[in-house]
Amino acid sequence: MKKHLIFTLLGGTILFFWQFLSHAALNLHADAQQYTPKQTEILDAIAASGLEPGQYMLGQPGPTDSPEAWEAAMESLQGKPWGLLNYQTVDHSDMVMPLVRGYIIAFIVAALFFWLIRNMSTMDMKKGLLVGVAVGMISYFLEPYSDFIWYKTPGILAHLMDGIIPWAVMGAIAGRNAKNA
Repeated sequence: MKKHLIFTLLGGTILFFWQFLSHAALNLHADAQQYTPKQTEILDAIAASGLEPGQYMLGQPGPTDSPEAWEAAMESLQGKPWGLLNYQTVDHSDMVMPLVRGYIIAFIVAALFFWLIRNMSTMDMKKGLLVGVAVGMISYFLEPYSDFIWYKTPGILAHLMDGIIPWAVMGAIAGRNAKNA
C-alpha cells in the first residue's frame, strides 16, 4: 500500500509536470492556440449574434433537416469553409481550481496505472516502459488522433509526445518498482 501511494504521488507529479511542460514551458501545443489580430472583431460579432456558450461545428446541415435537405446541404457545403467554434461568454482567468483539479486527476490516473502494472503476472522496467507506451498510445489514438482524422485539429505531434513521453517514464518507474509491491 505504501509503495502504491508513493507511486501515485510520483506518477501524478510526472503527469502534471509533463502537462505544464507540454502546454506552457515548451509550448508544444502553440498551433492549437494561435493568435489572430482579428480576435476582437470576431468575438464582438459572435457576441452580437446572441450565440449561447458552447462548442459548434460550423458548415453543416441543421439537425432537423429532412434527409433530402441534408443531402442538398452537404452538396452545397462541399469545398466551402468550415470550422469548430468553442465559444464562452466569460473569461475565467482563475487558475487555482483548474490546477488543483488537474493535479487530482493526475493522481487518480497514476493510481489506476500503477494498479494495472501491479496486477500483471510478470513485470520489470522494460516491460513497464512498454506497457506505459501502450497505454499512452491507446489514449492518443482514441481521442486526439481520432479527432484529427475528422477535424484536422492542430497539434497532433504534440499530442503524440503527450501520449508517449510521460507514460514511458511512468511505466519504467512502475515496472522497476512493481516487484513486491
